Amino acid sequence: MAVQRGTAAVRMAAPQINVPVRPRQPEKPRLVPQQRRPQSSRSAQNAAASALRVARIALICLAAFVMLSLLIFQRAKIASLNVERVRMEEQLVEAKSETVRLDALFKSKVSVESVEEYAKNHLGMVKRSNYQVHFFDNDNNDEIILADRIGK
Repeated sequence: MAVQRGTAAVRMAAPQINVPVRPRQPEKPRLVPQQRRPQSSRSAQNAAASALRVARIALICLAAFVMLSLLIFQRAKIASLNVERVRMEEQLVEAKSETVRLDALFKSKVSVESVEEYAKNHLGMVKRSNYQVHFFDNDNNDEIILADRIGK
């Protein structure tokens, strides 16, 4: 319907029924299974790189274990050598004390008094007196005659 008033025409619309408008609810997201893409060269490179990292870490751990084992072994070896050194030093001290004892015993056996005593008591020897000393005058200095070769 159109009503014309003056020079302008006005158009009138049909009466509208007020229908309550519900606010639009967002749609629930649907889970859609992701399609598997075929492995590209990039994923193969990533897998190779991660395997290389794992191998490096394993080698580093192995090297650390070997070094630690060698360190422990060397410390044990040093400890056993120190024990042996102490034992050898004790033997050296014992040998030095035995040497001192034997030197004292030797000096007591070889002293002039002990030799004279042994000669008197065991061999029946006596000290010489001045009258028992004879000097020989040899006019012929170039010739010596030994007593055991006189008759020969």
